[in-house]
Amino acid sequence: MARSRPSWGWQSILYGRQLLERGLCWQIGNGQTVFALNSKWIPCIHPGIPAYSPQVLSQEDGIKVAELLVPGEGRWADEKLDQWFDPATCRDIRSIPLPRRDVEDKLVWHGTCDGIFSVKSAYHLAVLVDKQKGTLTPTVSLMGRRSRLRLWNSSIHPKLKVFL
Repeated sequence: MARSRPSWGWQSILYGRQLLERGLCWQIGNGQTVFALNSKWIPCIHPGIPAYSPQVLSQEDGIKVAELLVPGEGRWADEKLDQWFDPATCRDIRSIPLPRRDVEDKLVWHGTCDGIFSVKSAYHLAVLVDKQKGTLTPTVSLMGRRSRLRLWNSSIHPKLKVFL
């Protein structure tokens, strides 16, 4: 019996989705959208999900980041942070800048300084992930670094580079 396998196109779409999930991170605004215990929202740690104390395990998973903020003051509720998280995680959370006004939380791309997705930054993340796994995609393994840079910087239309 033959096994069915997704087409190359579907495999690429699924790989791209996994890459997006890995590179996206929540930027905290009012904290109403982001789940504190199981969302990626702490950019300093990998995978962005905090390690929390055992007493928090008895809480439900539905705790929002907003519960870690002092309402109306735009600062972290230090006593809750100290109670729920280890000191290193508390330090990382406190380093996250909070907006001065009430704004929505938003997803940002962790691979760039401005938080905006680019194909180039996704490519760099894909290469990093492949190196960590010990596997390289065909394009990466067949082409040397210099050749990839020359192709990337060439004057060929960006849509055509996909086929090279």
